[in-house]
Amino acid sequence: MTDHQEEEDGMSVGTQGQLPRWQCHTQVRADRIKAVIVLSPLDERTPPTNHDVTILLDGGGEIGVSKTFLSRGIPSVGDYFVQEDDGYQSWSSAKAFEGGYLRLGSKAAYEYDEVAYARFVLGEYATKYP
Repeated sequence: MTDHQEEEDGMSVGTQGQLPRWQCHTQVRADRIKAVIVLSPLDERTPPTNHDVTILLDGGGEIGVSKTFLSRGIPSVGDYFVQEDDGYQSWSSAKAFEGGYLRLGSKAAYEYDEVAYARFVLGEYATKYP
């Protein structure tokens, strides 16, 4: 047997077993990335600050982050900047993010929740989704 084997969805898994599958049910704040501007060297000689990298967002905002934000790679234009309720910041590929999240207040989110969707159809934009 090889060190890795291909799962049906193309994910490489180790011979120790398959990774369990998880489904997202959290709410996050996020926006599409319009540009990534690196303002300081990404080497380890310079200590990280919250002004090493600026992320420009489709909604017009910009976020200053540390170079450690890029530790798993530099996001592409169209990927998502994500901030969880506890303040943790990360980025996600567009495909993964859009496959796992629905924008609150959107018709798709209401269709996912039948009660909220019924309110949507009736014109009562559900108070469940701020």
